[in-house]
Amino acid sequence: MPEKVKIDVIIDKFPNLDRGLKDLYDKGPDNAFYLIKVWANMNYQETDNQTYNHFVLFESQESIEVEVTTKACSFGKSVAEKVEDGKTSCETGKHIYKSTDTKMCDFMVGFIKKLKNELPSREMMNHVLENFTVLQVGCAKSL
Repeated sequence: MPEKVKIDVIIDKFPNLDRGLKDLYDKGPDNAFYLIKVWANMNYQETDNQTYNHFVLFESQESIEVEVTTKACSFGKSVAEKVEDGKTSCETGKHIYKSTDTKMCDFMVGFIKKLKNELPSREMMNHVLENFTVLQVGCAKSL
């Protein structure tokens, strides 16, 4: 069972701009928001040709065109934003938007490399990560 978290507990981690978390929360239904905690293993071997990708999956009851906005926030300020457009496709009776090989932006790749290679301690890395959030918004495109 998912744990309920009050918006006031996390709101300071996100900028309160247009389409910011508070704006979206006030306009949307309660069950449209999910807080996801992610753990990362930073003990990986770097290679010359490695890539950094992320995976996005949304399900809809109908075929729609979607806009997915991913905004990286550090210490409550927006530091990078990426907007992707797409269309759901029918898979086993469900309308799915799937982006399986989206490359991370240069900011995120640099952020990961700095975390791994430039911070002097695990405690410093944890402090930075405690103040780093990602707001991802998936919505139907206006026609």
